[in-house]
Amino acid sequence: PTPKIQRRTTMSASAIQFERVDYHYKRRKPVLEGFDLAVAPGQVLLLAAPNGAGKSTGIHLGAGVLKPVGGHVEVLGSDPHRERGDLNRGQGRIGGLVLAGKG
Repeated sequence: PTPKIQRRTTMSASAIQFERVDYHYKRRKPVLEGFDLAVAPGQVLLLAAPNGAGKSTGIHLGAGVLKPVGGHVEVLGSDPHRERGDLNRGQGRIGGLVLAGKG
């Protein structure tokens, strides 16, 4: 029989959701531990923190480039690491949030 594919139901009405996310690079101290974030559709977010605080890591996790060690990341109702192809359609909207402060 063909296996059934189950999509995770959305954690919330958020466009971007990080729930208890942990991430560390090879054999280094954790960059993110228990990180929670919810960004509503249409909300603008500015990430401001010292160097090494995890800003770029968080963006890479949200884009699906990195996979969290623990917790769950959801963007537009999908896991960005597992379903990168599905999220490419919404990439421009997410990128606009990330790049809005440049210049």
